[in-house]
Amino acid sequence: MESKATLEEMREEAVARMKMIGIGQEYIDAFLNNEITTFWNKWIEDTIPDLITEHEECSIVKFENMRSVVVWALIHTTDVQVGKEWDFYSMLFVSDNKDNWEKERKDLIDMNPTVYCDAVSTDLIHDFGDYASIKIAVEDGILYGVDMFAPWQFGE
Repeated sequence: MESKATLEEMREEAVARMKMIGIGQEYIDAFLNNEITTFWNKWIEDTIPDLITEHEECSIVKFENMRSVVVWALIHTTDVQVGKEWDFYSMLFVSDNKDNWEKERKDLIDMNPTVYCDAVSTDLIHDFGDYASIKIAVEDGILYGVDMFAPWQFGE
């Protein structure tokens, strides 16, 4: 039988994970104030972390309600595919199943966590929501996406 976490326990776990990988205190403080920070992929120039936008918040709330998770950071990527510009939102989260936390922590320490990814085209059409594996890095307290490996890339 699964060991279910409370919302408070998931929030505490999120803070512990942020500290574990060296995310800056200002972003941890924002989370503690119920604000989520958007980080960016490494190859996107001239971007700085910022609080989430209304569109990003919609994706996060939908995922949190659907899966009983707490999202603690979002990595935003912009890409052009099939002739449209897409925004990919990779959400780092804590699940409500404590039995999974050890594996989730290990993947995070390895800088290769599972994220939930939502894609929105410029015409605001949500294409998919799926789990993916993303390579991350933290430099000077700032989280970056480095590379994403998702099932749709391999025809699964």
